[in-house]
Amino acid sequence: MIKKYSDMSQEEVDEFIGERVPKGSFVYEIGCGGKSSVTFGKMWKSGLIGSYLGCNFDSDAVDEAREQGLTARLVAKDFNPKIILESLKKCGKEIAVLAMFGLLEKAPEVAKNYAKQARDLEIKNIVSYPEI
Repeated sequence: MIKKYSDMSQEEVDEFIGERVPKGSFVYEIGCGGKSSVTFGKMWKSGLIGSYLGCNFDSDAVDEAREQGLTARLVAKDFNPKIILESLKKCGKEIAVLAMFGLLEKAPEVAKNYAKQARDLEIKNIVSYPEI
C-alpha cells in the first residue's frame, strides 16, 4: 500500500523530490507551505533549482513558506493555474516543473485538472505524490 503524503517524513519528501526535479529547473508549486516547500527552499538555497513560485489558497501556508525563505509566493483564493503556466511558457522557461503534493491528497480532482492543463501546454515535468 502506498504511504500517504501527510505521513511521509521530511527526509522521505527530500529524497522523493530530489530524484524527480531536474537541476536548474523553474518550479511552480500549487499548494506551497508544507514539507515539499521546505525541500524546494533547501534546493533553491543550494543552487539545485533555478527559481520557485509557490501558490496556495491559504495565507497561513504562504506565510510559512515565506519564513522558509522561498523566492516567491502567492495567495490566490480563485486562480486558474493555466494562466500562470501559460505565462511561464511565454517567459521562455525551458523546464517548468508543476509540483503538487498536499493538494493531491486533499483535492485529487482539482490536482488532476491542473495536471491536464499542464500537459495541454506541453509541460512534461509534473512532480506529485502519489505520481499523477
